[in-house]
Amino acid sequence: MKFEEPALSHNAKRLFWIVVRIATDRGTESVSIRDQEVASRAGFPLKYLKDAQLELKTADLLTIRQGGTRATYELIPVDPSPI
Repeated sequence: MKFEEPALSHNAKRLFWIVVRIATDRGTESVSIRDQEVASRAGFPLKYLKDAQLELKTADLLTIRQGGTRATYELIPVDPSPI
C-alpha cells in the first residue's frame, strides 16, 4: 500500500514512517502512535516523542477516532492512480 508523506518536522516524519512500517508489518492500516512498539522503534527522548506524536495528531493526513483512553490514528492510503 502506498502512503503520502505529510509536510512535517524531521522527527514527526520519522515517527510517521515508523507507524507505516509497523502497520505494514501487522497487515493493518490502523496503529496508535502511542503504541509501545512505535516508541521503542523511534528511540526518541520522551519530549521529542511527545512533540512528534502531537504533530502527527494534528496532521491532515491522519484521522482520529477517540475510544476510551486511547486514540487510534489511521493512515489514509494515497490513490495510486496517476495525476
